[in-house]
Amino acid sequence: MISAPAAGPQAVAAGPSITGAPVTTRSTDGRGLAEVKVAGATLVVYAAKDGQVALDGEGGNSPFAVAVVERLVMPGIEINKMFRLVRDDVMEATAGRQEPFTYGSLPGKEDFYFVER
Repeated sequence: MISAPAAGPQAVAAGPSITGAPVTTRSTDGRGLAEVKVAGATLVVYAAKDGQVALDGEGGNSPFAVAVVERLVMPGIEINKMFRLVRDDVMEATAGRQEPFTYGSLPGKEDFYFVER
């Protein structure tokens, strides 16, 4: 999952990776991250579609982070459906000013869950 922060084109610390190494992102033109090209069984979720900048929201978390945290723990929601619900939550929270976007695809022969039933 990638967030295109409102901070603009400079590198932005995104926190440590699962290995503990720092992760940074870079805006390509000050208007969020560029569209990603994916191949194979890959799913990349942006906090905002290409050309948009993710909103910071109120409090300590962005509307995207809030929606992901709320939906991530819900059992029995397949990953594609979960990110469609996250999209709807963010669109509602931002009055349509931010639209999360998913690139890529996963195979249809099996379902993917963060929390199974």
